[in-house]
Amino acid sequence: MSRVFAAYSVGGLVGPALGAIGGIRGPFAAYLLLAGIGLLAARAVSAPVKRRVFEPDRAALRLRGFWVASAGVLFAVLGLGIVEGVLPLHLATRLTQAEIGALYIGMSLVVSASAAAAGSLRPRPILVASTVLVVAGLAAAGAVTNIPIWLLALTLAGAGIGLANTGSLGILIEAVRPERIVTAMVVWSQLGIIGYLLGPLAGGGLTQSAGFAALGLAPLAAALLLLALIAAPSRGQRGGPLT
Repeated sequence: MSRVFAAYSVGGLVGPALGAIGGIRGPFAAYLLLAGIGLLAARAVSAPVKRRVFEPDRAALRLRGFWVASAGVLFAVLGLGIVEGVLPLHLATRLTQAEIGALYIGMSLVVSASAAAAGSLRPRPILVASTVLVVAGLAAAGAVTNIPIWLLALTLAGAGIGLANTGSLGILIEAVRPERIVTAMVVWSQLGIIGYLLGPLAGGGLTQSAGFAALGLAPLAAALLLLALIAAPSRGQRGGPLT
């Protein structure tokens, strides 16, 4: 699952990178090619030997682990939304469209490698570590107009987003039995989408009112919410009910 979510994040970064092709038709033609390759790859995958039954369970939404996981994915995808929806305007002050595209392709590789590597690690520590990397990376990227520092900052942010993706998913799977995970997984993923929409909204508002130097405040607010949920005392076993 960490590799599936890594692919999701990579797709989000490769999309804007297609703009490096230039023109109007070129990026859409490239997207059509990638979609066709994806379709062929999906057709080549064989069905599982043993089919498992998954069921919805609203009780999972009362688990503390579910809300920690949800705050984690919201934080991760909010950072991704800021990178895609806000930073290009800042990066364009020093980089061309093609250079920004190349930078995003490189960042997508970092996100993928980080998310995949984190699959063998404990989810809560890597989720905590991700808050430092994402906040520091995005704050530095917004505060400077130095290209080498941009490269370092987006590398840090990409590594943090990958860790947060895998960490949040790991906590969700720890908290909810896979056979009863349907409801929790649907709500968890929708909260991730909300984070993706909040990223450009919050980041754009901050940069318009206070400049790009304030960009790090948006992921910082989401990180503080996540850390508060992680640190909150549990009234039972880890991942137990909120009540």
